[in-house]
Amino acid sequence: MFLIELVTAAVLPSHPAPSQPANTASAETLIPVGDRAVRLTSIGGSEQLLTRVASGMGGAVDAVVGFWGRDWPREISVLATGTDEQFRVAAGGGPAAQWADIAAVTVAEHVDPANRAVTGQRIVFAPGAAGMSMGALRIVLAHELFHYATRADTALDAPRRGGKSLVTSRTRLTPTR
Repeated sequence: MFLIELVTAAVLPSHPAPSQPANTASAETLIPVGDRAVRLTSIGGSEQLLTRVASGMGGAVDAVVGFWGRDWPREISVLATGTDEQFRVAAGGGPAAQWADIAAVTVAEHVDPANRAVTGQRIVFAPGAAGMSMGALRIVLAHELFHYATRADTALDAPRRGGKSLVTSRTRLTPTR
């Protein structure tokens, strides 16, 4: 059932995402969610998207805790990007085509599985995520937060690119065929 919900949530909305200013200045907000602190950062992204992420974060945290337990990072970093280029850079670079139709990505700069240490971890939302329904956004948020929570224990199984230390997971806006 969850897989069906995830695939359904990943379908590109029929209406385009609201256009965003090309502003690249970042604005940060720190909010408490249970025993976690969520750092919401806009790097030109939609404040409305970050507001929606904040409203869905409690349920996503509860879902992760219910499945994985409480032993995962207390601070959660979330970025909203305003352009495809900002998303590509924040997600780790590479060809633009590899990031097409991606709603969100969970990125870590470095993972040390022996010490269960992760640095530079963040959930990055693409501009197109602003057009997702709240239900779809909740599913994507919970999916990415599971990767965030489990990264120290699952990093060796996570996808890697070209031997780089960058570790990512992705949620598509459109289903793969």
